[in-house]
Amino acid sequence: MIPEALTQFIEAYDYEDLDMSLTNVIFDTNGFRMDLDLRTVNQAQGDDRRAAWRVEAIGHRENRITFDYGENIRIVNDHPLLWRYNDLQASLYYTGRCSDPEKLFYQIYQVHFSLYQTYIPVEIFLNMNDFVRQFQLSGGLVARAPQKVLTRYAQCLADHGIEWSIINEHRPTYWDGAGHRPERTDLKILLIGQTNTFVIAENFNFIPL
Repeated sequence: MIPEALTQFIEAYDYEDLDMSLTNVIFDTNGFRMDLDLRTVNQAQGDDRRAAWRVEAIGHRENRITFDYGENIRIVNDHPLLWRYNDLQASLYYTGRCSDPEKLFYQIYQVHFSLYQTYIPVEIFLNMNDFVRQFQLSGGLVARAPQKVLTRYAQCLADHGIEWSIINEHRPTYWDGAGHRPERTDLKILLIGQTNTFVIAENFNFIPL
């Protein structure tokens, strides 16, 4: 996963004493790769250190890149951002009326933000076609999202006395260049702390520069 030499370099300094950022991102027929630059700051004269690594995403699926300074780097295989790949995808419907749809929306928004912060806006999943007005109807679509997200949204509906159902469950797929294949369930996500940068892939290689 993350090389020990890179981990030791990061852990040797406090956040304010280390600048870590991406300096280059390449996405072409050879795949996805990015260059990570680390350098110390606020050190005694002559004691500055620097390191650079190239990160290759093997089996790249998705990325969001910023060039802000990061706090750390980690790779995990359990994160809400992976649910679009390793969880059932489905639709959440409701039956009944809501007396306070503004409060319901705010509650769902809080649940969504607790999962995704600023990585994914709630409108990516939620049916935002006049959310407040639609709950004046007797039923309809609430959201399309990973099942783990929908069960959390559904609890908000239940809190407001609204019946719900999750239907149309299906496994995600991906294009391998020849056709659509069932998505792998062992994808990993690389995150750079204190930024919105993430990369989802089958695996990652680190090459010192």
